[in-house]
Order: sequence, then structure tokens, then C-alpha cells
Amino acid sequence: RNALSYPEKRPFFLEGAEQFSAPSNLIYTRRIVDPVAAGKLAGKVAGTDIGILTAVDDASMSLSGSDRPLYNLLRLRRPIGDRSVLGLTWTDRVEGSDYNRVGSVDARLVSGAYTLTAVAAASRTRAGAQVVMAPMWTATLQRSGRAFGWSLLSNGSSPDFLAGSGFQSRAGLTNFTFTPRITRFGGAESRWDSWSTSLMLNGLWLYDRLGEGSPDEAKLHFNNSIVFKGGWNLGASFLLERFRLPPGLYDGFAIDLGRDTVPFVGRPTIDNYDFVFTLGTPQFPTFSGTAFLVLGRDENFAEWAPGYIIWSTLTGTWRPTDRVRLEGSYNETRVLRTSDRSRVSIVAVPRLKLEYQLARPLFVRVVGQYVSRQLDVLRDDGRTGGPILQLDPATGGYVAQPARSQNDLAFDALLSYRPTPGTVVFFGYGGALQEDQAFRFSGLDRRGDAFFVKLSYLFRM
Repeated sequence: RNALSYPEKRPFFLEGAEQFSAPSNLIYTRRIVDPVAAGKLAGKVAGTDIGILTAVDDASMSLSGSDRPLYNLLRLRRPIGDRSVLGLTWTDRVEGSDYNRVGSVDARLVSGAYTLTAVAAASRTRAGAQVVMAPMWTATLQRSGRAFGWSLLSNGSSPDFLAGSGFQSRAGLTNFTFTPRITRFGGAESRWDSWSTSLMLNGLWLYDRLGEGSPDEAKLHFNNSIVFKGGWNLGASFLLERFRLPPGLYDGFAIDLGRDTVPFVGRPTIDNYDFVFTLGTPQFPTFSGTAFLVLGRDENFAEWAPGYIIWSTLTGTWRPTDRVRLEGSYNETRVLRTSDRSRVSIVAVPRLKLEYQLARPLFVRVVGQYVSRQLDVLRDDGRTGGPILQLDPATGGYVAQPARSQNDLAFDALLSYRPTPGTVVFFGYGGALQEDQAFRFSGLDRRGDAFFVKLSYLFRM
């Protein structure tokens, strides 16, 4: 339902990345998956920041499997006064005779405590004989203040807007958000440094349904956070939400009632209430950590019914010496049915990263991550209780969806050698494995291996 973005980690794209930072994520270099060749130019000319990047991706990243996608990215930024900025972005992705092009202008205007940020963009996409143009826009007005502040956000994009070189979590939406905030500060004898409370009012419409009654998603969030003396911080939130059934989301689904099969239509709305808790430790000399927990009645999207959610995240960083750094995290999301507390789905993601500075020029990083996804047989929970079927295009009939399980293990290692500034040697390896049963670590099936080498030398003239 929502696409997930991941931070760029590849050294070539990280160097000078600030020159390609574009609002609304119109430039997302991870779209370039397996570049055969790439080059970039970044710097400043006559007071204007310029970033130009061109890359040819591997043919396996194209729809045809034979064309090599070509990316051309341009980002310009020019300061206005002390704190304001004007910008221009142009992206171009060409695959055979098809293409996607996006152009945008943006501005960040600052006056005292007020900041206005605005972006206007349009995409032009050719797929076969069809050419489609579509708009996207966003505007934010914010008041910053030590004791009081607020922000007003409005954005929208056509369902046809496509950023082939950027990142869109969800397209075809119009969103309005208002967030006021109040902050109080403790005195010298107080046990706490600051306490902030905020309210988030959000209404979201499908782009084509703007103005047609109530929002498709309505949210009211009450948020509180306290920072204690010594660096401990605690947060607590209460969330009220309502989701309308998106049209066409469950087309091709049906319910098996034994003697008959009827279309699956779900229910008009789902109402949620959730409690959110966060805890953060101070930055101790050798350790720091965070905890995040969500409990409540939330949407069970797999069956379009209310469900109970348990979402927890633990992170920690251990620095036993100046040369060693160990980071670990565990993320788990469980969705339970409200009728009998049976499990609909569970996603568990443990991750470990070890960094070791062997010597001043020599650095080693090892990362391991396991992703386990389990999904139960779907049923029409809270109404008929019948199994949910899905249309099989091959036969034209409805078939039951079996329980699904996917367990992936990924391992990455990097050796970095920087003898002098500008001279870099990287050796890297990445491996992917799968197994049938979660966390057994037996019968692992190797899915792929990848090796890379980077050599860089700075010539001084």
C-alpha cells in the first residue's frame, strides 16, 4: 500500500549527495539499481549549486530485459538573501523508445519565524504510443518558535504523475495537515528539560474524489514528549483514525460461503484507536538505545477488517572502544483478528551491523539482516467468516489463497582502504539466502551473490 524508501549507501552516489537533494524526493538514486556506467559533476558556478548525474543501468532492470535504462538528473539551487533558496530539478529516464521526464521548480522563503516551502512539478511519460502529462504540487507554511509553533501542509499529485527517477510513497492523493505545538521548559531545579505537546489534524482524499464528502483517511493524533535531565526522553501518543474503503482495491476477490460464492465488498469504513510509546536513552559513553511500541485497534488491510496491532522496535548501539561500533535492531509487527485473536500476519526483522576501524586508513563493515514474513489463510473476519478467494486470470475461476511464508537472510561485507584523502579502494560482497521455516538457519537456499570493487584516485594539479 505504501512504498518504502531506503537510504543510499553506495559511495559513488553518497559523494556530493547534497547537490542532488531535491524536494518531494524527485531524485532518488536507488532507482539506478545496477549501473553499468555512471558519471556526475557537482559544484558551484556563479553562486549557483549544480549537480549533474548520468547513469546507464543494467538491461535486467528494464521491462523488455534488453534495453539499458538511461538516467539523466539535473539539480540547480541558488540562494536568495541569507536563508531563502530557489531551485530547479529535471530528471529523465529513457528505456528504448519509452521515457519518463519530470521538471519542477521549488522555493524556500524565510522571513523571521515563518518559512514557506513550495514545489510545482509535472511529469511526461511515454509508454508505447501513449503519452501522458500529469501535475504534482506541495506547499508548507511553518512558524518556528521556542514555546509555540505550527505547520500547515497541503500537497497533491495526479494518479498519472510518475517520478521514474524519484520516489513516491503513494500517488494520486491530496493531503491537508495542520499541526500546532506548545513547548514548556523546566527550571534549574526541575527534573525535566522540556515538555512538548502537539495536535495533528489530517485529511486525505483520493485525487479524483477531492471535495466528495468526508476524507478517505481522517486522522487526529495527540502527541506528547518529555526530555528529562541527563538526556532520557519519553513519548506518548493517542491516535484516532478512520479509513474509507478505496474503490477497486478488492476487485477480483470473493467470499466462499460453501454453497455459493459472493463478491468480497468489505465494509465502508474502519475506525482505529492506537496508543504509541517511545523511550530513548542518553548518549552514554559506550551505549545508547531506543524503544518504540504501538498497541491498539488498527486496520487489517489484508482482510479489510479491524484488527489488533502490536508493533515494536528496539534499537541499540554499543561502542566498547573508539574503533568498534556494534548496532542492532529488532522490528516486529503482528496483526490479530478481533473476533478470536488469531494471527493474520507477522513480520519480524532483526538486523546487526559491525564496524571496525582496524587502522586509520583501514575500515571493515559487516551487516546481517533477516526478514521473516508470515501470512495466514485470509477470511472475511467479523462478517461471514468465509474464506477469501481471488480470481485466477488463467482459469477465470476463484481460488483460495494458501498461507504464505517468506524468510530471507542477507549478508553484506565491505573493506575500505583510504591511504590518503582522495585515494580510495573498496572491496565488497553481498549474499542473499532463503529458508522454508523462520529462524531455523538450516536448509538455507542461496539466491544470489554480488561482488564489487571501487578504485578512486585524486589528481592534484
